[in-house]
Amino acid sequence: MSNKRQLTLVDFMSSRSKKTTNVQTRSVEIPENSATNVDNTINEDILNIPKSENNHNKVVKENREYIKCLLETLLYCAYQGIPIRGHRENEDSENMGNFLELMKLRAKDNNILDRYFLQKEKSFRYVTGTHTNEFISLMAAFVTKSIIKDIQLAGIYSILIDETQDLARHEQVSFIIRYVDGNLNPHEVFIGFYRTARTDGECLTNLIKVVLNSYNLRIEDLRGQCYDGAASMRGSYNGVQAKIRTENPLAFYVHCHAHILNLCLVDLAKQVSYVRNTFGTLKTLHSFIGASSKRYQIFEQIRTKMGDKIGPKTLKSLSDTRWSCRIDALDSVVSNFTVILKTLEDISEQDSINGSDASSLLFSISNFEFVFCIVFLNDVMRETNILSKYLQSPNINYANVNTMTLQTVAILSEHRSVTEFDKTWNKAMEITKKNNISSPKLPRKRTIPLKLGGDIVIKEIQDRFKENDLNILQAMKDVIISEKPENNSIKLVCETYNLDFNEVTIELAMFNRMFKTKYDEFNIDNKIAYLLCGDIQIGFTNYTKIIKIFLTIPTNTSSCERTFSCLKRLKSYLRTSMGQERLSGLALLQIQREVPIDFDKVIDEFVSNGVGDKSIFRRKEKIILKREVAITNLQIQAAKMLRTSKQKFQPANVGETVCIRVLNVDSSKMDPQNILAVVLDIVDNDFYKLATKNGVINRLYTRNQFSVCRENLISITDVQRDVQISLREASTSNS
Repeated sequence: MSNKRQLTLVDFMSSRSKKTTNVQTRSVEIPENSATNVDNTINEDILNIPKSENNHNKVVKENREYIKCLLETLLYCAYQGIPIRGHRENEDSENMGNFLELMKLRAKDNNILDRYFLQKEKSFRYVTGTHTNEFISLMAAFVTKSIIKDIQLAGIYSILIDETQDLARHEQVSFIIRYVDGNLNPHEVFIGFYRTARTDGECLTNLIKVVLNSYNLRIEDLRGQCYDGAASMRGSYNGVQAKIRTENPLAFYVHCHAHILNLCLVDLAKQVSYVRNTFGTLKTLHSFIGASSKRYQIFEQIRTKMGDKIGPKTLKSLSDTRWSCRIDALDSVVSNFTVILKTLEDISEQDSINGSDASSLLFSISNFEFVFCIVFLNDVMRETNILSKYLQSPNINYANVNTMTLQTVAILSEHRSVTEFDKTWNKAMEITKKNNISSPKLPRKRTIPLKLGGDIVIKEIQDRFKENDLNILQAMKDVIISEKPENNSIKLVCETYNLDFNEVTIELAMFNRMFKTKYDEFNIDNKIAYLLCGDIQIGFTNYTKIIKIFLTIPTNTSSCERTFSCLKRLKSYLRTSMGQERLSGLALLQIQREVPIDFDKVIDEFVSNGVGDKSIFRRKEKIILKREVAITNLQIQAAKMLRTSKQKFQPANVGETVCIRVLNVDSSKMDPQNILAVVLDIVDNDFYKLATKNGVINRLYTRNQFSVCRENLISITDVQRDVQISLREASTSNS
């Protein structure tokens, strides 16, 4: 901090401090030929000046230490995601909120906080809502600058976008950026939550461009975009990905693989009747037992009495959007099947009101077909759940996704074998015998029947995952991993990213020859590990660039889903009135907590903005961003209105006959309500000059003030061009 800023800080903070010492200039008469007096005077003045300066520096240091304590306390609350303000924050309140109560607790062991906060030694404390909002904004801005700096050093990046509705019914857009650092490690970083009024493709596209522009990130450096399967995001013509690719064709779109897998399981649960009925029964079971505390208590008592300590303790609910809910629901029923049967038996015998419902549920699950379904689906969902968790990792790439998907399909295909069927059959028979359920009467088949979805889930995964099998991704995978990649793959990569074909071919041949001396297996992880050892990447710049682009392209939007969990914790039912800037700042501090914050720089920024000043320029960037979004939305609305106007009111050409409606004010009772005219000219952005046979009307018309006739009944040659008439005169002359 410069001396000028230090003085400004002290002038404000210690203006009422009684300990401030002013430097005074003393006038001393020095007798002639008295060297001793001169030395004494100089020494006295020299001793006085440092004493004042030391006091000044001490005050500044203590003031900065106090603000640092404030920032540390506020950052702790942000990291933990706990509310900061209290309902009542006056001195008489028993609970002043987490922030102030934590400050009081820290003041017991901190002398600076005790003097400044509790004893109010200074005229400032900086604990009001305005100051806490400013501190949050400054710390969030520091984190954002650090993140953007790393992204700009990477050179290229990708975006991950998803939206959700918060408890205040506001549409919140989560903005994630993926980039690869110098050590070829991928990072997915959170930029902030942005509120939007609409979620159509055009509005979201403009929001993305405004946010990127506000952080000086060029859209030309965008290499990938990953969204969910909503039409506004993935649409081929009006979707966000299509509009972004019109400006940058290299920004390839990838449909989130985790969402794709979830869609496969949703289709399985809806298309196959036996699977649909099984999940419907599970949902009813959860609602019936969990909806009543009395019935749930019976379930707990029976489970405790039977001593079942393995597996889930409660039944789990089902949802189309929670990715792991199906395996949780199935696992809870399989583990507690005996407990569920005894619970339903007790309720059917003792509960006169709900006994019939319990009896119906008991009849639905007390058969071999239901048992076989839950055992089979439990195995299938357990294996797909492994793939689902793997697809949610931010560190995976397209090559790993392909490998894991193929292995999952291969494992699921094994369920069609006799061996795997026998295992499933024996598990189901074991459960039925244990619970005295009648055995199946029909002779069993040797494979999983199609009615249970044995092949549907495999086919769904294979078909849906093909959507992301882009030619460029396949080509880059071949170039990076294969020992001898095809020339077509090399050519496609070089043409797409403007690389020299000969240089890339030579680099690949040399690199693979060197790679074989150390590794036997060709995969992307081994290739990257070898590339990083001994600075080998310096000699293979093109190959390194291809790997960096390949790793930059995202495969899932799970990072966005995780930010929604943070949003739910921050904007709870008691905090729905939280402002957008405060919400985004707290979320950024909590999600990107691994980014270190330099409190000295934050304090410098606080001082440079003017201590205690409430001027608008501290939020200048946010205001400019909001204004740009508002202007863009107004332009979008104006363009839509113009398109609608052109469709509803067809434009007229010069020489066409039009029909003008005459208002009552311009006509008498005997005059016609409509008159015919001809278009003479089109001037000033769709303003029309019209004329009748009796002369030129002395005003201009817009398209909504007339209708075009199917036939031309008046010719321009019939018009008296040298005569100017009003609409009333034209109406009267035609009567």
